Amino acid sequence: MKYKPGDKVKIKTWKQMEEEFELDSSGDITINRNNDGGSLSFITNMERLINESNKNRVLTVKEIHKNSAFNTYSVVGYIHFFTDEMIECLVPEKIYEPIHSRFEILDIR
Repeated sequence: MKYKPGDKVKIKTWKQMEEEFELDSSGDITINRNNDGGSLSFITNMERLINESNKNRVLTVKEIHKNSAFNTYSVVGYIHFFTDEMIECLVPEKIYEPIHSRFEILDIR
């Protein structure tokens, strides 16, 4: 598991995952298969929800779920589970420096 609760992560696009993994018979993207024949998929509903609610595709990890079959993350505001393979990268927290005056913005002297 690469991420921890509270981390902001960027979810890969459908196109990125489609190029990296295969589509299953229902048109979803199969990400992981285990030895028992089970699998995890990135489904069209997940893509639709992300596109509707979060255009920048940045989600916050809520919990880590470790079990013998798959390790997954739940994220704030979604019922679906995500895996490391679905995540593009960790999004660093932005550091903002205070602006002391509008003249600094315009560089007027």
